[in-house]
Amino acid sequence: MLELLAVAAQSGSELDRSRVVADVMAVLARHPHLPRLLLHETLAGGQRLTPMLERWIAPAFARAEALIEADPAARRWNADQIPLLVLALYHVVVGYFTTAGLYRELRGEDLLGEEALLRQTRFLAQLVATLFPADTDPGPR
Repeated sequence: MLELLAVAAQSGSELDRSRVVADVMAVLARHPHLPRLLLHETLAGGQRLTPMLERWIAPAFARAEALIEADPAARRWNADQIPLLVLALYHVVVGYFTTAGLYRELRGEDLLGEEALLRQTRFLAQLVATLFPADTDPGPR
């Protein structure tokens, strides 16, 4: 995940946001237990949380913030809002995987099935495109 975000951050103006969304979803689809474990440790405040924060979560958030800050379409957001955007997107992505079991019980649909993952990936790409429209005047921060 860190490598994926680093490569995306280096792409500069050539950034393909839909590709980044698809790549993130593909990684998590291959490891759907990861978001659940992460959420569990976060809520439990377990002994594994601090090493996870230092090795994975903090660098991932920092790279995601750098990725957004480098995007010209992000100029519509104040600098102090960028970490909030990262956190919101994190919750949308992680929440999808962590509530898959609950959703299956409520609605009878497997969110980790191929069709559901494709639908969520398209939705996330549309959400990101709405948050960072390429065709708007970014204006000053």
